[in-house]
Amino acid sequence: MALSVALSVALSVALSVVLLIPSGQLLAQQLRGTVLFADSVTPARAVLVQLTDSTGEVVGRTLTGATGAFAITAPGEGRFGLRILRIGFRPHEVPPRPLRTGTAPSLTIVLRSAAVTLPTVAIRGERSCRERPDSAVAVFAVWEEARKALQSAEAATALGALTTEFVSYRRRVLMDSGNVHDEVVEQHRERNARPFASAPPETLALRGYRRRGGDKDNYDGPDGEVLLSDSFLATHCFRLRPPLAARPGAVGVEFEPARERTGLVDIIGTAWLDRATAELRLIEFRYTNLPREMSEAGARGRIEFVRLPSGEFVISRWHIVIAGMEEVERTVRDFGVRRTERRRTVTHLNTAGGELQGAKSADREQYALPGAAMTVRLRTDSTAVVLPGTTVTTRDERAIVAVADSAGVARLVGLDALEALDLRVQITTPVMRSMVARPIERRVRFGAERTVTVEIDDTDVLEAACGAASIRRGTGVITGILRDAQREALPYDTLLVRWTASPEPADAPPRAPVDWPGALVVTDEFGRYTACNVPRPSLVVLLHRTGEQVRTLVRSAIGSERRVLQLDARATFR
Repeated sequence: MALSVALSVALSVALSVVLLIPSGQLLAQQLRGTVLFADSVTPARAVLVQLTDSTGEVVGRTLTGATGAFAITAPGEGRFGLRILRIGFRPHEVPPRPLRTGTAPSLTIVLRSAAVTLPTVAIRGERSCRERPDSAVAVFAVWEEARKALQSAEAATALGALTTEFVSYRRRVLMDSGNVHDEVVEQHRERNARPFASAPPETLALRGYRRRGGDKDNYDGPDGEVLLSDSFLATHCFRLRPPLAARPGAVGVEFEPARERTGLVDIIGTAWLDRATAELRLIEFRYTNLPREMSEAGARGRIEFVRLPSGEFVISRWHIVIAGMEEVERTVRDFGVRRTERRRTVTHLNTAGGELQGAKSADREQYALPGAAMTVRLRTDSTAVVLPGTTVTTRDERAIVAVADSAGVARLVGLDALEALDLRVQITTPVMRSMVARPIERRVRFGAERTVTVEIDDTDVLEAACGAASIRRGTGVITGILRDAQREALPYDTLLVRWTASPEPADAPPRAPVDWPGALVVTDEFGRYTACNVPRPSLVVLLHRTGEQVRTLVRSAIGSERRVLQLDARATFR
């Protein structure tokens, strides 16, 4: 009730304020218009319209709609002009005109600007560093075309005219074993959502692209706002780059820090444009000023763009990899004497990314992931293998990710459209994620029906978590999560897993139970634990020690018919 009253009061106050404003002022300083192509008939849709003040500074921007119409609001009264930008053409300028409160002028603008021809680059260009780029310089003429695409993408996001479907993922893979330590894959359906967002450009220019937070560092990737900012231009230099053999029709603009700044992580990279259309296709970058081990293991990213039939630019795919370092104890031999030392070493790879799968505008499809869609049907007879939420990832450069639904069905979208296709895929079930297991690798062949069935059993999960030796020994694995009384995970806590030989069949001669040695296991940062090489059949006991107290948490049995036993436990005292 209190919330309702407060909300009613707020609405009443807001309404009274609106009623006190003169009716003309409600129109604000708005400029409307329609942009047409050179034939004076065809609407110019998804063209970028910039509002400029008397000094030429951009004070507002928007995109034209399907009919070429636009509406843009000025920050106040004054003289304002318009700059119309479209990819591959020089800007079309509309001279400044007075704009006063209560007026809403409407213009018809016919585009007659000349086309831009991107240069043919045979050798690497000279380094240019300027806060205010000169469009007469070839490198900045190319960079300006890239900026048009970025501005278009930012304006489309602000308008919210697109409904996008995309999948995002992040995972941590251990360097020594290749096991997936942490993985989250999510499906999204949102109205023109940003796939990712960086810190403010001025913040990145001041403190770099690494944010320190406790025992973890976070790294920013450059979003459109960053690459468009004056602070990025002021702190980076640019040069033209010739096309690679893999991209013969492209022209590149390299960017790099204008100066080395001790202790600050920056980015160096290349924006690749299609030379024929001047459209931005790809931005590749890597992080600078990192330890050599991190740079060699992985500290890079790529952002791909696509232009929709409606004219908007959107990010179609993004991928960022950062190597993680931790302090590890190592035993070294120095002149025949063993000693222990602590070194910072690369222990894992952090990967974050995603892919646009579809986009609609006014219920019309504007984008569908190109290529074929293949269906993977997962099946299991194991009670320990949970199929919903299982991820299926292709083992190629694109690493297409799909998530199995409640029926265990995963759809890989965007594959090469072939009648028959051989693929190597990696499969990770929810239980395997809790066990920090290596993904199950399978080679699958899709026929004309483009559907394949993959069987998963306990043996697959056991081998992924504990290795093939566990299968040869005939042992099993115990896994689970340790929580406290409030159901919060207990990280870096210690459990003792004990096992005892199961009772003999009734017709066997009686004998004393056989106690086998157990195992001490430490939970990870998420409270997860895994104990491999547990004999089968056996009775299993989980013990928890706090100070001088030891308490039994769980008792269970792992029989001859199963290899994976999941035991979640709660510690009732700390």
